[in-house]
Amino acid sequence: MIACAALESSALADDTADPKADPKAEKPSDDKPAGSPAPAQAKAPAPLGVTLTLTSTAQLQDVDQRTLMFVANGSYTLSSGVSVFGRLGWVNDHGADGSAVANFLIGASMPIALPGPFGLTVRAVVTPPVGTGGGRDADPAALRASLMATDWGGPMFAPNHLSLGVGARLSFGHPPVFAFVDSILYSATRLRGGGVDPLGPSVAFSATQAVVGYIASAFVFYGGLAQTRYWGNPQFLGNAAADHDDVYGVGGVGWTHAGDKPLHLGLLYGRSVDSPKTDRNFQIFELSIAVDF
Repeated sequence: MIACAALESSALADDTADPKADPKAEKPSDDKPAGSPAPAQAKAPAPLGVTLTLTSTAQLQDVDQRTLMFVANGSYTLSSGVSVFGRLGWVNDHGADGSAVANFLIGASMPIALPGPFGLTVRAVVTPPVGTGGGRDADPAALRASLMATDWGGPMFAPNHLSLGVGARLSFGHPPVFAFVDSILYSATRLRGGGVDPLGPSVAFSATQAVVGYIASAFVFYGGLAQTRYWGNPQFLGNAAADHDDVYGVGGVGWTHAGDKPLHLGLLYGRSVDSPKTDRNFQIFELSIAVDF
């Protein structure tokens, strides 16, 4: 159940080729939530180094299962290229008839210079279990709503687990084309909620994305694959194979309005391309809005 398919933003939610290779490329990744596999729009560094992003995600499945997530992300990039960031989210799940505030996520990323059109960014994140829906006496509807969001939103929505992650992104930029491969490894340890949390005492998993895109003036178009792989034998998989993965196909478009405070809009669509999620018609629709300061 716990995953991080979001090509963070997300979201997704920060991310294409090395800025030295592509003048339109965006800042180093701040590990967007299991939602955005590519940036809403490749963009130049903000004058003050501050970017605020709001991402809205609808996670749909058959059997009348609808999950709505909102994630706010703020990042600050130093002149050296090092970026610090934080993220907070909220989820409402129709099937659980409940809502919950997510754990907050904090982290940092650092670019590493590579020759030619290549770039490398490394990052580390931590997600303490402070969200609602956690603990032995938690509201069952809030706990279920949170756990439903982990399929795409990742460990931010695991309210009983402390999650640590380290990752890297290798990017290529040769305007108007860009591409990147990104992977992060998480270790989640349960600190509360024993006896009621179904994920188990520990979960180790990786989230990997491979994306290619094309920049056309103020627009960017991209597509690729995202994979979440579970390592070891986490409790929630029961009698499933010792290692298990979920694979998603993703595609999207972004647009930038230039100005003193550039505005970036992005739309993403994703769906599962392997079982068992294909049997449930698992789909993602995502809208992101970002402003640079």
